Amino acid sequence: HMDIIVPMYNAERTISRVLNSILTQDQHATCVTNVYVVDDGSTDSSHDIAMDTFSERPRVSILKLDKNCGRSGAINAGARAGSGEFVFFIDSDCEFADSGCLNAHIDALIGGADVSFGPIRSSGNSFWSHYQNGVDRKRAAKAQQGNFSALTSANTAMTRSSFAGLGGFNTNYTHYGFEDRDLIQSMINLSAKMHYTPDAGVYHAD
Repeated sequence: HMDIIVPMYNAERTISRVLNSILTQDQHATCVTNVYVVDDGSTDSSHDIAMDTFSERPRVSILKLDKNCGRSGAINAGARAGSGEFVFFIDSDCEFADSGCLNAHIDALIGGADVSFGPIRSSGNSFWSHYQNGVDRKRAAKAQQGNFSALTSANTAMTRSSFAGLGGFNTNYTHYGFEDRDLIQSMINLSAKMHYTPDAGVYHAD
């Protein structure tokens, strides 16, 4: 089993898109997926949109935190709710590039990786889209040379044992940013088997 965790904070403009992209992923031959949307104390209509659209889906659970804890706390809460052998994190402003992306992550973990990182691109043509794609190319080049320190966790799959061994995300990071750097550096320090999976891309909403 894989637990897909979506931390959500004031994501009313994007949450339907990311969930639809998850639900339309190809079914893996051997791995069943469950989705945990974690509302991190949103003050907009994110929770209502998620509930109205997806609460009846058998593979989707929607959790609501009493207060905003930050991305670290939200992801950790989603991980505690599930029990799958694998965990996957995708941010609420991202969506899969195609229907086979999740399977690419799963295959990397089944193949022996402790963690699988996927590309984070933009499909737009704005300044920020070009900037995002330029950053992604640089990150990919470094990762393919074995340097994973510049990656982020917005599109990341891990074995649950590795995630638990790290103690999850560091909840001292109470906002959205740098908690992924902390996690990745901890994995590097523990000599985790890290894998870059180019076929597991997501698009980020600028």
